[in-house]
Formats: sequence, C-alpha cells, structure tokens
Amino acid sequence: MTISIFFQPGEPVIYESFDEILSLEKYDLIKYIICRHCNLIKLPTLPRMLVGLYCEDNYLTELPELPFRLKELRCCKNQLESLPKLPYYLEELYCAYNNLNELPDLVFNDYDKFGILTGNENKYEEGGSIRKLWCENNKITILPKLPFTLHILNCSNNCLTEFPELPQNINSLDISFNKLKKIPVNLIHLWYLMYIDYSNNEVSTSIPWFADELDVLKCSNNPLGYVNYVLPNKLSVFQCLNTNLKTIPNLPKYLRSLGCNKELFENMQKKFPEFDFKSTEDSEDDENENEGVQTDNQ
Repeated sequence: MTISIFFQPGEPVIYESFDEILSLEKYDLIKYIICRHCNLIKLPTLPRMLVGLYCEDNYLTELPELPFRLKELRCCKNQLESLPKLPYYLEELYCAYNNLNELPDLVFNDYDKFGILTGNENKYEEGGSIRKLWCENNKITILPKLPFTLHILNCSNNCLTEFPELPQNINSLDISFNKLKKIPVNLIHLWYLMYIDYSNNEVSTSIPWFADELDVLKCSNNPLGYVNYVLPNKLSVFQCLNTNLKTIPNLPKYLRSLGCNKELFENMQKKFPEFDFKSTEDSEDDENENEGVQTDNQ
C-alpha cells in the first residue's frame, strides 16, 4: 500500500500508511492525498488545507468531514451509502460505483460566497460551485436541486423516476439506464448542450427540440413514437435503436453516425435521396423489421 501526498503541485511524497502521515508536523498543510487501491476501510481526519482527495477503489463505507477548501473529491468504487455535507468550494465530485441512495445538497445559501445578485430588489439567488458530477452506478432515486455552475452530469445506471430542472449552462448529460418516463422539461433552454444520452428508460413522449449546438443524441431503447421538431443541424451522432420511430423530419447536415431500426433506415433512404450512409451492422434476418442498423457516413 502506498499513499501519495502533495504539499504543493510537483513531486509527491510517498508513505506506506496514514499513521506515518498523521505524525507529520505540517499535516494540516497537505493539499492533495492520493490513496487509490489501498484496501482502506476508513480515512482519518483530513487536513484542513486539503484541496484534492482521491480515494477510489477501496472498501470505505463512510467519509470523514470534508475540509472547507476541498475542490475535487474522487471516491468511486467504494461501499459508500451516503456522503457527508459537501464543502462550499467543491467543483468536481466523482462518486460512481457505490451504494448511494441520495446525494447531499449541491446548492447552498451562503450568499457571501455563491450568491448572485439579481435585479429583483437586490435579492440573491441560491448558488453552488460544482461543475462536474459523476454519480453513475448507484441506487439514487431522486436528485437534489442542481447548481447553476454545473456543466457535466452523469447519473446513468440509477433508479431515477423524475428529474430536476437543469442548469442552463450544462453541456453534457447522461441519464441513461434509469426509470424515467419523461426527460427534463427545460431542455429547450439549454443552448450549450452538446451531448445527451437518455437511452434505456421508459420515455414515450416525442423527441423534443434541441438547440443547434447538440452534437450527440442517444435515445435508444425507449418507446418513442416520433420526432416533434427538426433535428439540430450540427448533430453528428444519432442513436435511436429499438424505438418506434418510423421517420425523421430532416437530415442533419453533419450526421456521420446513425443507429436505428431497419424500417427507419429504409424510410430515410427513400425520403432523402442524398442519404449516403453505409450499413456496418446489417440485420441477418431481413424479415425482422425490428432489427437494428448501425451506419456510418462514407
């Protein structure tokens, strides 16, 4: 077992155990701790000046109180059932592959640090600082309110049945392998969204409008019936296998990869003469219309 610590960016100092580290006179000045793959079942009280904690792939069932200045927490692949209160300055949280049923609050009321002054009688809005959140492969049934700072969210492989309003600046969203019957209602306001995956859910509503910046859309294995609006012109990857889609209203200019049912593929060939895709995984059974076709632009 080796544990690496940093008092500042640069060369690490390596120890064999936390007992050695705890005896250091400047313990509270440690900025980063890396203790991956160490068979740990518990962490000690953490240094007050800690900025980054990397404790993936251990046997932790709980975490100690997190230091106020912590900016990055990586605790994936443990046995955590809950997380402690998150510090105000946390920007990146990686807690995938645990046994979490819920997440702690991600939005704070500390106006001195995170409040945003609005034009409405000089009132403040709630704020937060988390920019990246990976919480996939847990048992989460509902998410807390999401901070306006959030850019990347991956909460796939959970037990979500509903979804909170999304921050307007989000650009990557993976909510696949959940139990959602509908997707977030404010997608039409997400002008910076470039990637969305809501495949393997129970969404039966139509594919909604997306801003032109969207590059990747994955919605396979949902009972979708139709596309409500034109697809974004910059869309390059569209995966809609095992849906009820039979046609799409337009052919995005930059589409280069398409995964769809055989019927949709054949209808597109008829509707769009310029459609120049070559199948890479044609169905072996021509009589089965539900077999999927994966195509790439040649």
